[in-house]
Amino acid sequence: MNKYFIAKTFKAETPKGVVELQENQVIKLDKTEADQLLKLGLIKPLKNVFDELFQKLAGFLKSYDLTIGEITEQDPLLAQKIRDAVNRIDEAWLAESLTAFKEAIKEVETLYKTMQNPTLPSV
Repeated sequence: MNKYFIAKTFKAETPKGVVELQENQVIKLDKTEADQLLKLGLIKPLKNVFDELFQKLAGFLKSYDLTIGEITEQDPLLAQKIRDAVNRIDEAWLAESLTAFKEAIKEVETLYKTMQNPTLPSV
């Protein structure tokens, strides 16, 4: 069984009767059950959602022209907080926890936004 992200709210027939699956929910389905829902665009593989969110983070980080080494030189505590948040991204991905993944990404973005003059090296 794989995990899937509900892209659009819909109703599904289950052994327990008709159930409404809400947008942004994560569910487990076997491939046979998922195929038709994937074709209809009602669900996405959870891995794809993680990939999309990570790509957005990468795009955001491109606007900050600093390596973690340069951030460490400027603000070692901030650099450690960033490393910790990145580790939480990895842990959430491995645990397939979309909520924790989103929270860790938001934390990285927030930490980067706290930097002064992010594209200028410190003098």
